[in-house]
Amino acid sequence: MTTIARNRNEAEVYIMDVIDKLGGGTITQPLLDDSDPDFPFVGFRVVKDEQTLNVWVLRDPEGNGSGHLSIEEPNQFGNFD
Repeated sequence: MTTIARNRNEAEVYIMDVIDKLGGGTITQPLLDDSDPDFPFVGFRVVKDEQTLNVWVLRDPEGNGSGHLSIEEPNQFGNFD
């Protein structure tokens, strides 16, 4: 299934933001949030330029499943420091 962005500029901004944050970084470990056993979330930790980021693979920005990258600093939301 192919998804076409309604607004190509919006998609380009999102992609460039992801590249800026993660490009050149190193994946250092996998992450698993299984606090809800029916809907576990998977991700990975990235270290770039002395900054550590947790990256969660979600369906959309609201976290309804996989397909969207949520990039956050560790412990930003009280988990995975």
